[in-house]
Amino acid sequence: MALRYHEAVLEELRAVPVRDRAAIRTALGYLAVLGPQLRGGHSSAVSQSTLGLRELRPRSGRCAWRVLYRQVGPAMVVLAVVPEAQQDTVGFRHGVVRAEQRLSAWPRGESDDRPFPEP
Repeated sequence: MALRYHEAVLEELRAVPVRDRAAIRTALGYLAVLGPQLRGGHSSAVSQSTLGLRELRPRSGRCAWRVLYRQVGPAMVVLAVVPEAQQDTVGFRHGVVRAEQRLSAWPRGESDDRPFPEP
């Protein structure tokens, strides 16, 4: 499955410690292969989201970071890298708002061939 990303995700990813960044990239690989079938400890619905966001949970949730995404057409769109909710409730909530704003502005129906960037 194709992964697309909002351009601000690269900066957010750079702010993550290297070890966690590697875990995020591994989890994104699972998302690319499994797409919407990725479940269990690796992905869950974001209850605070009104737009159907999901959170990618690196290391099956044993990582301090989450990646917010949603399927748009045939692609999974990566919208934000945020702190884990129980460790930073305010940071997570702000990340959900950012991700929903980015999703609302995401171009529908346009081809977007940007691969996920190297950190």
